Amino acid sequence: MHRPQQTWCTPFGSGSPKVLGAGSCLADDLCIVLQHSTNAFFAVGRPPRQKANMLGLVKALKQSMTSLVLNQSRLYAVLLSITTLLGCANRNEMYASPPDELIQQVSALLPLAEEYVLSNEKEALENGIPLNSYQLVIARKIGLKNPEKVRIYYVNQLPFPSDPTLAALAMKTGYGSPKTAYTFGYGVWILSSAKGDQVVVAHEFVHVRQAEEMGLSEQIKQYLMQLFIYGYDQAPMEIEAYSEEKKYF
Repeated sequence: MHRPQQTWCTPFGSGSPKVLGAGSCLADDLCIVLQHSTNAFFAVGRPPRQKANMLGLVKALKQSMTSLVLNQSRLYAVLLSITTLLGCANRNEMYASPPDELIQQVSALLPLAEEYVLSNEKEALENGIPLNSYQLVIARKIGLKNPEKVRIYYVNQLPFPSDPTLAALAMKTGYGSPKTAYTFGYGVWILSSAKGDQVVVAHEFVHVRQAEEMGLSEQIKQYLMQLFIYGYDQAPMEIEAYSEEKKYF
């Protein structure tokens, strides 16, 4: 997975460009496409009703794109605030008592994150394969309550959030950097190139156990919170998985 390059975008009604992360190119690209399409449309004679409909559509699209840019700007503002606060505060203390602004941001992102996780879990459960006898042993050692529900889905490319705000968070916190596997509930996505790597499988089984213990919705919520406060590399759920992945061999 390649890290998207940052691009400069100018929100509608603003004179100064803002640099955004993953997904920001959508705003730039849509601006260009919209401008060219509008010019081409009005270059030919059009009935008044068609012109009015087109202008209404253009206005609606501009509002949507402005919302896209502003939502990402709010996300970066929250991340910047957290970074500033962490200069003076312990991360564990902040996680134990997160600021209101962070709680609001996580709450706003939670429905999108849940939809993303559930859709990827569904695809893995439908297309993945059950655990083999060796993997079942490892799963039970790790503490999975229902290892028979797990499906491993070997793919050539791992999923990535299509929602621009989720994508921006993933890239800013390290979640979107190249990975070998992702786990969504009982659905474990693993790159085909890592097939046979049981350490990777064990790591992902720890995430399955976390979901079983917390409940999937709560795991998603806490994972979002951890990404904001710790980043991917230092997220407690990831540290737990990395610390246990070789214990069972």
